[in-house]
Amino acid sequence: MRKRVLLGAIALLVVSSNAHAEDRDACMRAFNQGHSLSLNGSTTLLAARAQLRACLDECAPFRNDKVLKECDASLKDVERRLPSVVLSATRGGQDLPVRITVDGTLQAAAGVAVDLDPGDHKATFEAADGTKLSFLFNAEEGKKEKAVARELPPLPAATPETAKELPVVAPPSPSAPAPVTPSEPAPPAHEGGAATPWKPIGLAVAAVGVVGLGLGVGFGMAAISDKNSAACGSDNYCNNGGPLSDAKSAATVSTVGFVAGGVLLAGGAAVVLFAPTRRDSTVGSVRAAPMVAERGGGLVIGGSW
Repeated sequence: MRKRVLLGAIALLVVSSNAHAEDRDACMRAFNQGHSLSLNGSTTLLAARAQLRACLDECAPFRNDKVLKECDASLKDVERRLPSVVLSATRGGQDLPVRITVDGTLQAAAGVAVDLDPGDHKATFEAADGTKLSFLFNAEEGKKEKAVARELPPLPAATPETAKELPVVAPPSPSAPAPVTPSEPAPPAHEGGAATPWKPIGLAVAAVGVVGLGLGVGFGMAAISDKNSAACGSDNYCNNGGPLSDAKSAATVSTVGFVAGGVLLAGGAAVVLFAPTRRDSTVGSVRAAPMVAERGGGLVIGGSW
């Protein structure tokens, strides 16, 4: 049992000793790197500060006063040499909140001191409206909170759309009547109007006249035939009274047919020849009818205008 406890204690001592040795190595490595970077040049002061801070953290458990003092002295020297700048932007003489990047790295807000390695740097200001401004500046070694301010260009003035020029119309005088724009004359009634019924009516009347003439010829021939059948002498005495009566009736109808047909034909021809080509809005209607009387006939024409 004692051997097992002794072996465990020895193993723990060995592990602790190895860990202790590794921590000591890390302490010395941080000290050497930080001290070396601080001596290499001014462009590595930020890296040197990081290593010297690590040196204090790694070496503190060993209470090595000499190493701790060297780390602390080197760190103070680096922090003394490190410059810092305060970046700010304005527009129109007023402070302007901007997004700041230095050498491509996003930095704190405007007005806050930023530690940098000595030398030239490139800064970019970006306003909320999208305006950007990039410029170069120099951080001098050992100079603290150097003010670096830039004026951003003003926003472009809004250009209103060019108003269309409208003619100026003077209001009419209260006493004078409002001007009346003359309208174009109306086209003549015959242009584009519908055809009038005069010509068809004339043709129809003329056709009825032709029919009347035909009836007159037909009944005239019938009258002659019936008179011959009555066997009338030179003294106008007829042996057969029946055909004579028929002949008189046929002669009357023939006369009426000739008169009415002639009148209708002449009237229809006149309507066709002298009727207007387009309908007149004042024309109402036209009526034509033959008239038969005991001793003659005629044509009755009427209408409304």
